[in-house]
Amino acid sequence: MISEDQSCASGKWLVVAAAFFLHLLHSMHIHLTAILLRDLSDAFELPLFVAGALAALRAGIMMFVGVLAAPVVDRFGCRRVAFGCLLICAFGTFVTAFVNDRYSLFLFYGVISAVGAGSIFIPTSVIVQQHFTTKRALAAGIASSGLSVGSLVSTPFIHQLSAFYGWRGAVIIVTGITVQMLVPAMLYFPVRTPPNRESLELSAVEDKKKESLLEHPSPPPPARESLCQKFISVFGLRLLSNRLLLLFLLAALPLECGIDVYIYLGISRAIDEGVKPVQASFVNSALGLSSFCGRILSGFVGSAKCINRSLYFAVVCIFAGVLVCLSVLAGSVFALHIAFTIAFGLFFGQQHSLYPTVLVDLVSTDGLPKAMGLVQVLKGISAFGCLPFSGWLYDLTGSFRMAFLVMGGVTILGGFIAATIAPVSWILKRRSQR
Repeated sequence: MISEDQSCASGKWLVVAAAFFLHLLHSMHIHLTAILLRDLSDAFELPLFVAGALAALRAGIMMFVGVLAAPVVDRFGCRRVAFGCLLICAFGTFVTAFVNDRYSLFLFYGVISAVGAGSIFIPTSVIVQQHFTTKRALAAGIASSGLSVGSLVSTPFIHQLSAFYGWRGAVIIVTGITVQMLVPAMLYFPVRTPPNRESLELSAVEDKKKESLLEHPSPPPPARESLCQKFISVFGLRLLSNRLLLLFLLAALPLECGIDVYIYLGISRAIDEGVKPVQASFVNSALGLSSFCGRILSGFVGSAKCINRSLYFAVVCIFAGVLVCLSVLAGSVFALHIAFTIAFGLFFGQQHSLYPTVLVDLVSTDGLPKAMGLVQVLKGISAFGCLPFSGWLYDLTGSFRMAFLVMGGVTILGGFIAATIAPVSWILKRRSQR
């Protein structure tokens, strides 16, 4: 049995293995909508714009819920939160298989299931960062590669389930897989270090302070002020005083635009350009395979002592944006679509794997859950904004090319904003040394 008192070497890598499987599940729920969207549209007689609204609602909630999951992780720990999220996700997904009207579909699938599925990401990312110091980037890369494997296997797997059992049967089986992930979530044991002499002395001082406060209690602060302070503390708004984190958040919003467009519209773009639908379905599989390689690569490169991780992060983001723009040259050639997708996935995988590790460098592991929550909010805003805007550009021009060019350019802009983190950090350190 693994001891919870201290994270031993073997226990750390068991945590990584558990996080891999929960990342895989998270990816499966991300791609579930794209795979079953046509079936849901036909079953509930939804116009395409209503079906698109369902997809945008689910994607946005899966991002926005991160800011709510972060304080809960701080309060209850990663394991309890992961358990709760899995149960909520399983409940919403299971009930979806039995709904017969669009309003229930939006409630149970678009909201409840999305809340559970989206909240899994925060504890699964945080627990790996908490257990590692020297090989943090490598561990994060291996764990987050579950997202790539999920992207690789979800499309053919769920397509086959839907073909044999219908979309309702496929949803029930996905519910069963979600419940089974409670087993690896049990390995999310917390990191606890044995108390040393210094900590015991500090504890004694704190006890004396508490006794003094009991004898001479201070007047309570005004209710409005305490409520405001509690709100700021719960949602991590104090972290916004960190200038480097502000730069990262400023970059996070544009960075996600090109990535979302490629992930959600890559298959539709290929079909629209003249690629056969059967061939176009391999775009997501190619993305999953190449992003898996990118995540592993980022683990080795990001762990090197000579590498500035924030600058490395910015470079891969810029290259990802450039490839989103260049992918419009693929035209109707299937091989070019696959080639651009593989190249994009290689840089996207590095970007997605690196960002929690870069956040740890900026705010430490203590501030990581709330910092990730703030980033997820910005990703949700991006999902709500860039996908409908891309659809509007398609209606305006009759092609996805303008959408990919614009969103790729926005991602490049975000990469250049992220590139300012390293020089600003150097300037702040020089000032503090004076």
